[in-house]
Amino acid sequence: MAAQDRALGAEILAGMSHQAIFLEQAKPAVDLAHAAHRTAARARIPALIAEASVMKAHAYARLRNEAECTKALTEAEAVFNQADRGGDPHWIGYLDEAYLAAIFGHCFRSLGRQEQAKRFALRSLDMSPGYVRGRLFNTLLLAGTHALKPKADVDQACAIGHEALDLASTVSSARAVTYIDGLVRQLRPWRSVPKVKEFIERAGIVIAQS
Repeated sequence: MAAQDRALGAEILAGMSHQAIFLEQAKPAVDLAHAAHRTAARARIPALIAEASVMKAHAYARLRNEAECTKALTEAEAVFNQADRGGDPHWIGYLDEAYLAAIFGHCFRSLGRQEQAKRFALRSLDMSPGYVRGRLFNTLLLAGTHALKPKADVDQACAIGHEALDLASTVSSARAVTYIDGLVRQLRPWRSVPKVKEFIERAGIVIAQS
């Protein structure tokens, strides 16, 4: 508001919503995402509206509100597909189909919809080169979708998890450590399986060195 830049305000609010989700504060995340959406609408930048919509969806998914999540995802997809990106601020260049696919994947994973989560997680890896940290997050997302019950494929989850650990050795990220630990916790019910035990042990080393 002080800078009289509504677009930047919308981006900041969307980022705050994303951080609230990471901190497992889903209700504040919903409020922040709605504020981001209102601000983005005033700024008249469709890509920012789409971003705010997927943040709403992600927060609602964490609250297990599938109806509101689906509504927000539908809006995000429709707005993004019709957006003319030529007038976007340069700092939102990261927001592309792969970024949106990752959030879609997180939403469906939170809702326990394994097939949809896997499909979008795979799509999220079709991303621009250079975003190593983002590729790490999306690889961990894909591994986690394979570990969802009741149709868990722990061999595949571990194989993809090892790819993520390879990437983790090249970046420094507290968020990555949290996601790796999350995958470890997800796989613990199968810790007697040799491949799972091997992954958990390696992940522990990577976390300790981070």
